[in-house]
Amino acid sequence: MDQVNGLMNSHNLLRRTMNFNLFPNSSESLSTKIATSQIPMRRIWRMLALRSALSFALLLLLAVIYKLSESNSAITDSSAWWLWFITVTNIVCITLMVYFGRIEGVRLQEIYFVNRSTWKGDLLWFLLAIAVTAVVALLPGTFLANLFWGDPNYPNNMLFQPLPMIAVYPLFLLMPTTQALVSYPFTGDM
Repeated sequence: MDQVNGLMNSHNLLRRTMNFNLFPNSSESLSTKIATSQIPMRRIWRMLALRSALSFALLLLLAVIYKLSESNSAITDSSAWWLWFITVTNIVCITLMVYFGRIEGVRLQEIYFVNRSTWKGDLLWFLLAIAVTAVVALLPGTFLANLFWGDPNYPNNMLFQPLPMIAVYPLFLLMPTTQALVSYPFTGDM
């Protein structure tokens, strides 16, 4: 009986080791690295805090620049650039993921793994989630905008303000790409 248990434990250890090698971003692999302090918890919390703090710091920095140039509405003028703040923050986070990944022995390409056996099902679930999210987010947003401001486009007018055209075009590629690259590793092997 002890031999059977020993064999099963060896098999489970081999299976887990293989999963770690195949999927370094899997929850099993990451929890082992966190438990052994190969990935310190404070680094995880700092990275999460950085995403919000850096965007806000960029907003305030540009607001100070606008104020020094005698703008009457420095925060409003600065907030028009929010998509750039997010994009810069995403690039910083991706750079830090590369840096910390090297320390942890994980290459960036290993973080963005694709499970070839389930990608079709994953894509179907993704498309379904997008459709449901669009309906769930759009209808209440339109209703509340009409209720509060009498215009469903009012929040868009607050959120998106004019920028020079040369600043808009790069965002079509940079913002969604960097957002996907910085967010995907946090989904793990869901």
